[in-house]
Amino acid sequence: MAASSPLVDLPAALGATLDQSPSIRKQAEAKLISLEQQPGFSLALLELVQVDSTNDLIRYAAALYFKNFLKKSWQPQDGDVDILSLEDRLKVKQYVVHTMTVVPSKYQIQLSDAVAIIADTDFPDQWPTLIDDLVKRLDFQNPTGINGVLQTAHTIFSRWKKYTLDNSMALEINGVLAIFSQPYFQLLLHVHQLIEAHKTDKVALPILFESLELITKIFYDFNYHDLPAFFEEKHKEFMNVFHHYLVTDYPAISKSDDSAGPLENVRSRIAEIIDLYAKRYEEEFTTMPDFVQTMWKILMVIGQEEKNDEFISRAIGFLSSIVKHQRHSKHFEDPATLRSILEKIVLPNMELRESDVESFEDEPVSWIRRDVEGSDADSRRKASSELVRALLENFGPQITTMGSEYVGKYLQLYQSNPQENWKAKDTAFFLITALTLKNQTAKAGAVSINENIEILPIFVAHVLPDLQAPANTIHPIVKVDAIKYLMLFRSQ
Repeated sequence: MAASSPLVDLPAALGATLDQSPSIRKQAEAKLISLEQQPGFSLALLELVQVDSTNDLIRYAAALYFKNFLKKSWQPQDGDVDILSLEDRLKVKQYVVHTMTVVPSKYQIQLSDAVAIIADTDFPDQWPTLIDDLVKRLDFQNPTGINGVLQTAHTIFSRWKKYTLDNSMALEINGVLAIFSQPYFQLLLHVHQLIEAHKTDKVALPILFESLELITKIFYDFNYHDLPAFFEEKHKEFMNVFHHYLVTDYPAISKSDDSAGPLENVRSRIAEIIDLYAKRYEEEFTTMPDFVQTMWKILMVIGQEEKNDEFISRAIGFLSSIVKHQRHSKHFEDPATLRSILEKIVLPNMELRESDVESFEDEPVSWIRRDVEGSDADSRRKASSELVRALLENFGPQITTMGSEYVGKYLQLYQSNPQENWKAKDTAFFLITALTLKNQTAKAGAVSINENIEILPIFVAHVLPDLQAPANTIHPIVKVDAIKYLMLFRSQ
């Protein structure tokens, strides 16, 4: 920036937006709005992000402002003045990918989002070099730069999921694959080799697992609408690598707290991928039996820590997709197998944990909304319910009988000591609902049910007393369960 340029005030204005004084922040925001009108404003923001000597907070503020500025200015709404000149637009597209790959990761997400904003209107017709630019930046010796490229690619490709596949999108995806697929595949193999070579490296592994997670996200992007020929040809190679990360532990990055770490995140993405394949590409999913056995074994022994919640819910979702298929029913028809699924997978993931109770106590309204309204779409309890319903499709009488036995045992345990064993009744209610409910609407509640479950006797014996119980005589979650039962089956 020339010393005489109004943009020389840009760093100070960005810094002032972080001031504690509301009046100073307001003045700074007004200053920035006035500077937006200056030619080269967006490029000046990019320059601030890229220069290492710039204060970290200002660099981040510049990256964030750059993204938000493009969001409102790249495609002006009707009646808005276009303040971005053609020259600035061309220069932004020329430099933004390079900048994104050379800055630290904490700025990359903002810049990759900015690339996606531009790509949403300009790619591929007005930005035909974008994928070539990304591939050129795949420097295998620069893990941080690689992750910037992968994050940008995922942000661009993930927008495909928002739209219905048509000829235009199919041409776009195929055009991207023609340039991106082979370097992408080689990168997967490279990252896999590096992870194995640095299995005990606590510094290198988090960055490499970030790369691997982004690679799996891009895999899902490409395969979401259709199965490209490239992925069908490389099926075994991809799936062998994915399977490896389901069965291999990496103590160097294992986390002792309850938040998901790099390995849990990668496993969740892999579970999402194989569930997609089980639902849409069953015939081409030749490695499916290996994943079924692996997921089965993992779910039998995996801990109930919160860090595993997303993986568990997606893994159970994968098994649900499998058991629904008539052609696979013979693998599950043994009564011992069905009982094992209920005992080892369904029930442990339906039972409340202490962390669930704490969540209810901290945010009861939010907890009730998720539970009663069914907005807990990705929870392990919800996934377990879906697995029960999937089993009912091919093994209705057996699952109804077995499930009812467990309901009786949980209710008996509750009745032996209601104060101590209230969680048992919650599990019983959750299992009853999974066994009974087939379809529901917001207006009527349950509209299709399992006719082999007697709703009214359960209500009279186990729900009505809870609804009528004086305040503070039963656990509030049990009271919520009773209300939920009444709401769901009010039309029956």
